[in-house]
Amino acid sequence: VKAVVTHVKELIARIQFDHEKQQQNKIYESLPISIFDPKIVHEKLTTDLQGHLVHSQLLINCLLQMKSDVRDKNELTSLNFERNYTPDKAIWWYTRNSFLSRLLNKALRTQNIDILFLFQFFIVNIREQLEQFRHRKPIVVYRNQLMSNDKLKKLKDSIGQFISINSFFSATMEIDKALLYLPNSDGLERVLFEIEADPRLGSDRPFANIKSLSFDQEDEILFMLGSIFQIVKIVLDSRKIWRVQLKLCSDNSQQFYSIQDTNQLLTFGHVLMTMGNIDEAKIYYERLRDGLSKDDPNQARCYEALGSIADEQRDYEISLKLYNQSLQINLKQWGTKHLYTASSYNSIGEIYRKQGNYNKALEYYDKALEALGTDSTVKALAKKAVCYNNIGIVNQEQNQYKEALDFYMKAFKIRKDCLPNDETSLGMSYNNMGNAYYFLKFYEDAIYHYQEALKIYKKTLPPQHPKFASTYNNIGAIYDDQGKFNDALSYYTDAYQIYCNIHSLTHPNVIKIKENIDRIKSKIKK
Repeated sequence: VKAVVTHVKELIARIQFDHEKQQQNKIYESLPISIFDPKIVHEKLTTDLQGHLVHSQLLINCLLQMKSDVRDKNELTSLNFERNYTPDKAIWWYTRNSFLSRLLNKALRTQNIDILFLFQFFIVNIREQLEQFRHRKPIVVYRNQLMSNDKLKKLKDSIGQFISINSFFSATMEIDKALLYLPNSDGLERVLFEIEADPRLGSDRPFANIKSLSFDQEDEILFMLGSIFQIVKIVLDSRKIWRVQLKLCSDNSQQFYSIQDTNQLLTFGHVLMTMGNIDEAKIYYERLRDGLSKDDPNQARCYEALGSIADEQRDYEISLKLYNQSLQINLKQWGTKHLYTASSYNSIGEIYRKQGNYNKALEYYDKALEALGTDSTVKALAKKAVCYNNIGIVNQEQNQYKEALDFYMKAFKIRKDCLPNDETSLGMSYNNMGNAYYFLKFYEDAIYHYQEALKIYKKTLPPQHPKFASTYNNIGAIYDDQGKFNDALSYYTDAYQIYCNIHSLTHPNVIKIKENIDRIKSKIKK
């Protein structure tokens, strides 16, 4: 925790410097906004730029659900809090100490996991006060803002869609007061948010008049961080002020139902990993694990996730240890015939495979299938498909390509017949079958399956996802083998551009494909 505090002190110093240098006020501080389009496929949403809203909502929900750690309050007390802080004074402290609110909102804006953990108890206390003094009647409030043309354009392009404001923010009930502090500024557009808020919608994000709670006793409405609004209309009025009409939404409305999860504490860590924030995910899962009781079944899932992170970092011995810890908890909690037990067996098998211990890997894949038994639930079938796929990979790595294809087809059949909504996994099956056909030198079959994989990826994944690069590289390799060097160069180049965007130039994938491109170019010149 001390290392985190050092980071906090550095951030405070930087915020103080910015304040002294720029003397910013609220209208210059851009609200951190995420946009949500309910028409976007959910799988793509969690990895797409718009997935930032899902990411933010999960983060906020997790902070509200987690147990507070007394160490965090002590550390913040040692920084800027005074000893007499009490939960019923949270909003008073938030409005009294501008550096404190800036620090919190900057951590929310950048989604700095370390610092947000320190603030977790403070966020919970503010929410409790907002809930206690929740506004009871519909109101219209106003918030002024100077905004760049780019940010304003994003809002104008998103009329009818939803936004999440990922910080606490205040607004006034007096339009004249909001307009009074909205000066002209070179290069920035004057914006007035007109917010219609109805507390009867039953949102989990309360808002309240904080005049009696705040340090300066201003007659303002404070909205809970993560409040979700629909963009109703944007017009330019006669004073050249952009009027952005927003309507507060219930975060439990149907549009958001698909992004909710019964266990958001674990889901948030998964989203961090999906978005490539491996270090933050590790911190998150360790923190979550340490806050759970020893008999909490989610302990096993935390160990499983930490094992996956160690696997991603190629620390296989640590990963194996963590997966075994998960297995022991699952065996104790659920017994030998359960999905979670099967998941642990499969994960252990994966590590043995990556270590080249194929016999052990197959042994644990078989244990996973045995643990699943005749379970025909969707989750069990999905895990069976994963096991069959992994057995196929072992066969492929042992040059047993026909056997590999058989297991890839077993996985594919389950995914196609029983898991129609899991399109990305179906794409992976197409890709793996393409690999088997490639090694069997059935090149036309291989290209067909790779192209089918690409069709699915284009519907479900962002364009810079590594799965695209892998499949482009595979198609390039076929054309390379066939002597179709111009086609090979085209696909290798597509793969190279993606790899360069997601890896350093010293990454093995980047180096290897650059060598292939240079080799192909030299052949074309001849």
